[in-house]
Amino acid sequence: MTDEPTTPIDDAAEPPPPLRRRARRRTETGFEVRQRRRRVVSYVALAVSACFMVNALVGEKGLLGTLKARSDDNAARAALNDLRYENARLQELARRLREDPSAIEEVARRDLGLVRPGETLVILKDATPANARDRQP
Repeated sequence: MTDEPTTPIDDAAEPPPPLRRRARRRTETGFEVRQRRRRVVSYVALAVSACFMVNALVGEKGLLGTLKARSDDNAARAALNDLRYENARLQELARRLREDPSAIEEVARRDLGLVRPGETLVILKDATPANARDRQP
């Protein structure tokens, strides 16, 4: 450290820093090129297989679609069984109505409210129970 005052001109006189050489890009060997190519192919194969897995799960004919179709099939089979049972019941009723006169009379009395000549029809309305009448003030 000297006692001499420094001037701005003295600072400017400093030499610029040395220029850095641009680093040369290292050339890859054949092994490194093959290794990088294998890695890229592996990533592409992984991405393609991931797409196939997603499609297998949620695609139109994937696992979820198959489960929904199976559920729909079971519901349709149950409805078909119910309809077959109802059909058999109605066929039996039709056979009885064709062959059995007492079945015709039963349906006429129940559904149409018909009575035989000489019978008296009595209609009972719902009445309040006796114990409910006693409670009323």
